[in-house]
Amino acid sequence: MSADSCLSVNAVSCRTCEDQCEAGALRFRLQTGGRATPEIDTEACTGCGACASSCPNGALGLVPASQSLPASEPMETRPC
Repeated sequence: MSADSCLSVNAVSCRTCEDQCEAGALRFRLQTGGRATPEIDTEACTGCGACASSCPNGALGLVPASQSLPASEPMETRPC
C-alpha cells in the first residue's frame, strides 16, 4: 500500500475506489500533469473496505483503528 501504486496518482484515469464508496468518503483532488490524489473523509468512512477490495493495484487498505475510535468502528481507511 503506497502512493506509488495508486494509478490516479500516476496519471492513469482510475477512480474505482471512489465509485465503490457508498458513503461518499473518497474524493480526488486534481493535481498538475493529469494526476489526482485520493482523499479520505475519515468522518464519513464506515470502514467497510469496498474501496480497498476494488483497487486494481492494492493502493488502499484497512488498518487497525486508533484508540480514539469507538469500539463499534474497529477499522479505519488510509489513503495510498
